[in-house]
Amino acid sequence: MDGVSLSVDRGEIVGLIGANGSGKTTTMRMLLGLIRPTAGSARIAGGDVSRAAVRNGVGYLPDDPPLDERWTVGEQLDWWESVRGPARRRADIEGVLGVESNKRISELSRGNRQKVAITLTLMHDPRLIVMDEPATGLDPLVRRELWAALRAAADRGAAVFVSSHVLGDIEHVCDRVVVLREGRAVFDGPVDELARSSRRVVSIEFGHAAPRAAFAELPGVVGVLADNSRLDIEVVGPIDVLVKAAADFEVVDFSTSQATLEGGFVTLNEEVDR
Repeated sequence: MDGVSLSVDRGEIVGLIGANGSGKTTTMRMLLGLIRPTAGSARIAGGDVSRAAVRNGVGYLPDDPPLDERWTVGEQLDWWESVRGPARRRADIEGVLGVESNKRISELSRGNRQKVAITLTLMHDPRLIVMDEPATGLDPLVRRELWAALRAAADRGAAVFVSSHVLGDIEHVCDRVVVLREGRAVFDGPVDELARSSRRVVSIEFGHAAPRAAFAELPGVVGVLADNSRLDIEVVGPIDVLVKAAADFEVVDFSTSQATLEGGFVTLNEEVDR
């Protein structure tokens, strides 16, 4: 990691995204005191993460959760309660995710194991929730329930920090996104801000020969393809200037591809490569 600095506030869901090997898991483990950094520090509610009392308020889901194959699901959850104390949200989370307590863990599918691990993470209603690829193995319906549970936890005042390769999930549930690249944070801001920076195509059909020259030099325009009365304009960022320029001509049809978090992520990485 190289000088990464970030914060997660109470009531906020922050997504951490990046290519494989960008440092997502390392960042999370450092923030929890599981890896000692060579410089800098991490604090939870003002306390240093090296203190056990501080970590007790954290719910952590690693990318490969350790579960005891010998136990049933209920026994695994009971054991965690014996370690952490009574879990007032255990029944709620089990019900929402559809956890079967009588099944032996060795008999579970990858997705059902993940549901157990998520229950272990959330059932004590932690003030900080850190999840590394929580949607792994989950079907779309359970994934939706997971994100709803995280939003409910944030609404109760928890700080939520989550990584995922499913950028559509991050886009719909997170308030802010941090992009890592080769151990550096290259973006930290609102999800919609990164989405708006995506490269997209605006297609305009004119009532006469396409006025290519009027658009080629506009801010944000990176390419213009003319086909008789039609222009396909590749643009990065806001399209307000482009729309105003089109108003000077007879426009028959106008369409644009949607700005997405995935598009913004790809565009950002292309810009960093230059």
